[in-house]
Amino acid sequence: MLGQLLRLLQVSIGRYSSWPYLFNHLCPLRWNITLVNKETLDTHLGNYILQIPYGIAAGSVNAYTVTLNPAMTSYADRVAVAVKINVSNTAGATININGLGVKTILNSKGAALTAGKLLVNSVYTLRYNDTNFILP
Repeated sequence: MLGQLLRLLQVSIGRYSSWPYLFNHLCPLRWNITLVNKETLDTHLGNYILQIPYGIAAGSVNAYTVTLNPAMTSYADRVAVAVKINVSNTAGATININGLGVKTILNSKGAALTAGKLLVNSVYTLRYNDTNFILP
């Protein structure tokens, strides 16, 4: 499908050299495009269960803070976040996202993290289990 589309675009550009022509004549035939308003898009972007936001950690060793935009408004079961760590941990670690409260980060077996489990400049995905954040 993609190869056919690229060949079609190549031929069409050569003939018409017009992106409006391509959009108006090819898109209705090939795709169902739905336009959404800004509020709908913002609601979608703020759904941190269906998609994983990215943040860069601040704070001190073992006590990480993250600010997300759009802001996470509450911790909810299954919420995830990808975090770039600013300093390697030396013992058990915590995270506080958007000032919602400190939560412990546990390993996949439910135990406290050991030193060096979170390395500086590395990105980790953490999933909230309604009590703590879990590092898979």
